[in-house]
Amino acid sequence: MPLETFQPGDMNLGTFPVMTRKITVASGAGELKRGTVLGRVTANDKFLTAIDGAGDGSETPECILAADIDATAADVDTLAYYTGGYDASKLTFGAGITVAIAETAFAKAGRSIFLKELV
Repeated sequence: MPLETFQPGDMNLGTFPVMTRKITVASGAGELKRGTVLGRVTANDKFLTAIDGAGDGSETPECILAADIDATAADVDTLAYYTGGYDASKLTFGAGITVAIAETAFAKAGRSIFLKELV
């Protein structure tokens, strides 16, 4: 499985420490952009775009993708953000997932991921 790299950019805000972890995005997830909000599939511990009502565990936002990837035909090992402050307007949310839903899920999981809607 190829390991993708990430590029720091302007979606990261403030000085709160940023921590990444290696994750596996499941084959069939397609082309995903850095900043996609991801959820973990309970059955295999792989990640997909968090989509409300998915029913496989991935409906609960857990982390933020740290690199552009293509998981169309194969699993992809990559990095995801597990802490930090982020500009919500630069993130990609799956169907039915809002900033408020993501913030609540991050907080319930004890993640120090903070989303800010800039005016």
